[in-house]
Amino acid sequence: MRKIISLLLCCMLFYGCTATPAETTAPPETTTSPEITSTLETAEPTTAPTEVSLPMNIYLPDENAENFNTIPTTIDALDADLILEMLIENSMLHEDIALNSVELVDSQLNLDFNQAFLDQLLTYGTAGERMMIGCVVNTYLSIYEAENVYITVNGKIIESGHVVYDFPMEFFD
Repeated sequence: MRKIISLLLCCMLFYGCTATPAETTAPPETTTSPEITSTLETAEPTTAPTEVSLPMNIYLPDENAENFNTIPTTIDALDADLILEMLIENSMLHEDIALNSVELVDSQLNLDFNQAFLDQLLTYGTAGERMMIGCVVNTYLSIYEAENVYITVNGKIIESGHVVYDFPMEFFD
């Protein structure tokens, strides 16, 4: 083992001693014609449009409604309606659900849904309700820089028969 290390050190020393500073730091020489040089000097720099891709996770219940499955994806812009569409496309929420408003205040994301959100929530038992709320909260928290989510329906506190959602919710495990 010592012989291998010694051999590697010798090779590194030999390579370091044979290279001159000019060889290691000088950029390669390029030649350009006068026309190209003058064109390059007068041309204005152009910037290509950059596409922003924001990573996020869509949270869905597993087949037993006990745990959350994640679908990693990206979106082009921070758009609450686009996130809602993704939850609808993945059959987590009904297609008649809509957002009335979205507001980020300090570290709390406030989501106000239409009546269809509560109507769907009321069709579930305790486990299904937890999964629906958890999927919405986790999905929005995965993209927004917020600590918690407060959900209302038409500006009012949600009461489901199982839980009164009069508090901001953090990430569901």
